[in-house]
Amino acid sequence: MKKTILHLFVWLSVVSCSKDISSIEYTKSMLVDKIWFLSYSIQNDQTKSFIGKSTYFISFANDGSTRDADGLFGNFLIEKDNKILSLHINAITQSYIKVNYSYRIENISSDNLMVSYTQEGHTITKIFSTTH
Repeated sequence: MKKTILHLFVWLSVVSCSKDISSIEYTKSMLVDKIWFLSYSIQNDQTKSFIGKSTYFISFANDGSTRDADGLFGNFLIEKDNKILSLHINAITQSYIKVNYSYRIENISSDNLMVSYTQEGHTITKIFSTTH
């Protein structure tokens, strides 16, 4: 009986850990090998549209690298903490200055990405699309 309980405990531990890994991998699979164009920016209940305009874009590669319209290049990492997915970007500017950004992934699908972050006490939400 003790062995059965021990085996059950070990099995539950493995299954619970694999769920976190799979949600991160699933999110990464939705994110990579695409160019994400900024469609909307929302701050203080005001929405600014960038649809149809030359605007910011960012791409993520399967090897963990990222590049954006401002010339930043570097690496990204997706993490999960208490069911919250975060996107961390460590990059270098064209002038070789290190920059680090963190975003909360609010929603992601095959062609839409919604992230948010807090700046000076204000939450800013950015909505990206794979179509321009």
